[in-house]
Amino acid sequence: MTEIRRATEDDTAALVEVLAWLPIRSRVIETSPEGDLQVNKDRLRNPYWCTLVAVDPDSQRVQGAAVGYDSRYFESATAHSGTPPIAKLEDLAVQSEYERKGIGANLVQAFEEWARSRGCVRVEISGGPKPAFYEKCGYERQSPFFRFVKNL
Repeated sequence: MTEIRRATEDDTAALVEVLAWLPIRSRVIETSPEGDLQVNKDRLRNPYWCTLVAVDPDSQRVQGAAVGYDSRYFESATAHSGTPPIAKLEDLAVQSEYERKGIGANLVQAFEEWARSRGCVRVEISGGPKPAFYEKCGYERQSPFFRFVKNL
């Protein structure tokens, strides 16, 4: 059974491998001055960000990843708005050979648990090539432009 856990700095190479193919660059991946892709390690340590990995317990191979944040991340530099916090799932990726094995759904569920633990009242997902997957996970489509919402 796949283990879902918070990513660590030891997972950076695997995160680049899993997330680099996304059509829109992951907010946890950045380009180094030398032009190489690398993980923004500050985001791995930041409590407002959640980067999860799905790991095969036998091989320790990273099978997928989810990246998101608590909306208070953007409010931390300014005054808190006073509105209930929401979590935004920015990236979800599963290695092609592990698709359709429940790993994506497990990553979404683990992200929702993280959001609940932070007091977030809902999760929002913007974008993504598989709207039926998000609906199967209990998300409601809010617009024709692939915005999905789930109240926690």
